[in-house]
Amino acid sequence: MSTSKEPREVNSLAALEDACGSGAPRMGDASNCTSSNTGIDRRTFLGAVTVVPLAAGLGFSAPSSQTIFIAVPYPGAAKSTEYWANAEEQVRDWEEEGPEAERCTVAFAAVELKRFLMQTVPGSDIRFTETLPEHEAVIVVGPAPRVKTFFGLDEVPALPGDRQAYAIHSLQRGGALLLVGGGRQGVLYAVYDYLGQLGWRWYAPGPMGEVAAAKRTSLPLNGWKTVSTPDFPLFRGFHAEGMSKESVELFQWMARNRLNMWAYRCTSHALMRKLGLIFLSGGHILEDILNADKPMPSGKTLFEEHPEWFAEVNGKRERKNAGRYQFCVSNDAAVAYVAASIIEHFQTDWKPTDFQNVWMFDTWADWCQCSRCQGLGNDADRYLHFLAKVREAVNAAIASREVKRDIGLVMCAYEGTSSLYGPAHPVPAPLRNGKDFVLYAPINRCYAHPLGSHECTEFNRHYDEAVQSWSKVAGDLPFTVVEYYSVSKFEDLPLLFSRTMGKDFAYYHRAGVKGMSYMHIPMALWGPRALTQTLFARLSWDSGASVEKIRQEYLTLYYGPAAAPMAEFYRCLEDAYANITAWRSWAKESVNAGLLAWDGGKPQTPLFPAKHLQLDSVADRSGLDVGIGPRASIDLLERARAALAKAQSMQAPAVVRQRLEEDARLFRYGDESFRFYLEMARLYEARRLGKEGEARAAWASAEKLADSLRSYYMPFDFDFPGAGVGAKDALTRSQLRPLLDKLAGRPLAVAKPES
Repeated sequence: MSTSKEPREVNSLAALEDACGSGAPRMGDASNCTSSNTGIDRRTFLGAVTVVPLAAGLGFSAPSSQTIFIAVPYPGAAKSTEYWANAEEQVRDWEEEGPEAERCTVAFAAVELKRFLMQTVPGSDIRFTETLPEHEAVIVVGPAPRVKTFFGLDEVPALPGDRQAYAIHSLQRGGALLLVGGGRQGVLYAVYDYLGQLGWRWYAPGPMGEVAAAKRTSLPLNGWKTVSTPDFPLFRGFHAEGMSKESVELFQWMARNRLNMWAYRCTSHALMRKLGLIFLSGGHILEDILNADKPMPSGKTLFEEHPEWFAEVNGKRERKNAGRYQFCVSNDAAVAYVAASIIEHFQTDWKPTDFQNVWMFDTWADWCQCSRCQGLGNDADRYLHFLAKVREAVNAAIASREVKRDIGLVMCAYEGTSSLYGPAHPVPAPLRNGKDFVLYAPINRCYAHPLGSHECTEFNRHYDEAVQSWSKVAGDLPFTVVEYYSVSKFEDLPLLFSRTMGKDFAYYHRAGVKGMSYMHIPMALWGPRALTQTLFARLSWDSGASVEKIRQEYLTLYYGPAAAPMAEFYRCLEDAYANITAWRSWAKESVNAGLLAWDGGKPQTPLFPAKHLQLDSVADRSGLDVGIGPRASIDLLERARAALAKAQSMQAPAVVRQRLEEDARLFRYGDESFRFYLEMARLYEARRLGKEGEARAAWASAEKLADSLRSYYMPFDFDFPGAGVGAKDALTRSQLRPLLDKLAGRPLAVAKPES
């Protein structure tokens, strides 16, 4: 992120004079606070600045007794700004980034500015205008090129060629501030950044997640000189599998935190576009397009009609391997069939999307073994060969006007599709277009260690190697990331990642990553995970932001008088679950994988094969692959419980009490789930070692915990790929209900006490 110096915010006249020296700034000259003798080089608030509410008076040029104008650079803005701001459904050029789209988002940014300023400076008279008042306080909101020409302002700062870039810039005349963007998106971000400098925060969707700025008697309009651009410019957002994943409050939260990527949703399409969102849709689409059992007009299945399209394994093309191994990408007819299906979707239900995931079968198997496929190179080369053929077909459809928009194609670098590592050969020419990209997906990474750490050989070393392999071709094929802070195996646990996120984002930025995303953003009950979403948003814009400053500000503003015990709660909670990958992941070494594979009989293999996690110890003596053990985690959860109880016993505003109640609900689920897993693991190991007394004790504890987990629901469960919303009870969420039911009928589960 690129920023220049800004006014320093302090909480008293004495502090201001101390910060700036004896020559305190006069009215309208807050920029003196950035003089070289202070050593201040502030980043924007969204880049991790702790903002202290500023007392009224000094360095401000718009007292509440004056009228404040918001200048919007469109004819009729004085009367029509609020109408334009809410007329997104009437806009006809969202996909073209046309003038109607621009005016709608800019008007919405102006309306948002007015709404929050009226709460910040009570009694202020804030009006929209399409002219530039000469002697009145004014905030100009709009795209930089349009502001420059419409108002004839030569002082508009030059911005990089990115619609998301923005500037907060004071005019030399005094009492006038520019909130301008490279495009409509940057305008929105400039407004929210300025509001953030005043003290506004949006830590979670809806009123409960909002922290209001302290009331003021005036506004800072002078001394601003800021330009900001994102470190990950291609996108910053979330993968939203499940057609029912839509939320107005969540989309508003994203825009206010400069996040801009979601999947296309027809009912929220116009709103999301207004908020500056782009659409990255799809996923493992080949599982539908190349469904081997799909009925064909001939009466046959797709496999029966075209067995040659599917994988050759050990010299044969058999139905049992169709959809398990990747299809035969060297078969031109098969590739043409897939391309034609994608083009048909681009003409219909995928028409508004910006980027389309074209992911292979999620089977964790391998590729077609025919000689032609093997001759294409390594796994990534085969994938790229296929995607290049699809790109050529899409380009032809664009040239013939069958497809009206150039939608980007996305491949995944992912173990489930056997394509984690980069290619051995150059990226095919059709994909070197700046539009298509690769999405790197470290699904089984360890969060006890940063991704680039050499201390994690079991889980992260090969992911680091994969990053380096894709980094080498990032100049030809943009390189992006999907992280897994709420992967399906985690099932909404109250996990925190502040110890690794800062290092990971800096690592990704150094590697040339252009876009950041993660799976799967919770749609409700964020609880302490609001910190994870906040860190994700801030670091996605500025990979060098201070995690500790963001964390401390979050705790102070979000919990008020309960900040101290909640700091202890968050610390203990994060440390307790630091080894989550070894407990619950798709990795074959995880406890989850071992328990799900257990048939209920006497186990033959140890449940804790990973050095990261042992039942009775922390780690091996070498210092590599060190992970917290179960007993230490239980101790930390007890301390977290005590800290949360202390926080809840304190006098606090109603909104803080509501946040603590939500934290408590999610903590209960996480605590009981962890203890349930531990008792099931003890049961497994006791049976394996023939310790029936220990097995009975573990079973009794597991049943008690299961009874509690059965008693409440964890929202929400989303159907995929179609629409639908459900709620699983907490036991089902643990993923071990089938195992519990299986064991309940076994004699060993109720064995008599040993004599």
